[in-house]
Amino acid sequence: MVTNSRLQKRLNRVWRRRKCEGCNCVLTSVESTDLSSTFIYKSESGRIEPFQRDKLFLSIYDSLKHRETAQKDATALTDTVIGK
Repeated sequence: MVTNSRLQKRLNRVWRRRKCEGCNCVLTSVESTDLSSTFIYKSESGRIEPFQRDKLFLSIYDSLKHRETAQKDATALTDTVIGK
């Protein structure tokens, strides 16, 4: 049973608090859409491919690798791009 639910607009996720009716255990889940089945893009070779978050992250990380905080910045920018 869902006892609390909140939309995280910036990250396109839903946070839910659930309670098991059998044992009264409380669980928390974070749910997000499967973007690989939702988004597709045309690659440079002209093939249509499913979206891959990791591929976007690595591309952004490669551009920012000269920074000390490259991983943190690339993660934040990847989440921002996906959120938009």
